[in-house]
Amino acid sequence: MTGDTVTGRKNRKIRSGTVISDRNDKTVTVSVERQFAHPLYTKQIKRT
Repeated sequence: MTGDTVTGRKNRKIRSGTVISDRNDKTVTVSVERQFAHPLYTKQIKRT
């Protein structure tokens, strides 16, 4: 594999979040908030 081409990976979404806990040595808990429309009422809802 050369440095120019990367195979097997598509374009990924970039998500931003808030670190909730970093107490452990190798594990970090991150809260990511996403917004979507309700299927019936089309109101915007936020989920974490």
